[in-house]
Amino acid sequence: MLTTVSNVRFTVSAEADGITGIRLSRGPHRSVSDGACLMELASLLAGEPWSDHPASVHPVLGAVARAVNDRVSDTSRSRLAPLAPLTPLMVGTAVLPPCGG
Repeated sequence: MLTTVSNVRFTVSAEADGITGIRLSRGPHRSVSDGACLMELASLLAGEPWSDHPASVHPVLGAVARAVNDRVSDTSRSRLAPLAPLTPLMVGTAVLPPCGG
């Protein structure tokens, strides 16, 4: 999937590097050109305002993604890049039916 936002082109793919043109980094970012976490990427893919708390992602998934992103080392975070193709699968999970029903 090729996307252009704020004049920055990036690709989310199943390739080994996961993301081309985006740097995964700790904490919130003003825009995609400053870097991103997986939840900011999810907000972008969902067509939501740039945020690390996208409304379309289940709050528990978002909390786990933010915690992992912000607590791992830069070296470990770079190894998360291949997970980027899974980010679109998180979009829409906020409306999943309750478990056990």
